[in-house]
Amino acid sequence: MGADDDFFMMIVRLRPGQSVDELDLITTGSTQTGEVDGRPAKMIAADVVEGQCTLGFAAGSGRVDIYISSTAGTERACALADRAAEMIEPKLPEPVS
Repeated sequence: MGADDDFFMMIVRLRPGQSVDELDLITTGSTQTGEVDGRPAKMIAADVVEGQCTLGFAAGSGRVDIYISSTAGTERACALADRAAEMIEPKLPEPVS
């Protein structure tokens, strides 16, 4: 498959009342913690199915999850999740402490 044949699916879920720490309860894979523009975040790159990645970051009293499935593989899915987070984050309320 060439680059023109690559497809992806993105799902954005709002999870009020669920913290970033709870993200590992909904999926499995290689986990990295970090930040999205200063907000606590966690990324899980799927280890069961190739091409899936979930990125959750704090917003308001909960978190936002970005789930990507890509025919170009897990690394590409995670790169797309990062890019989507950059576009979505400025539109969301700051995390509540």
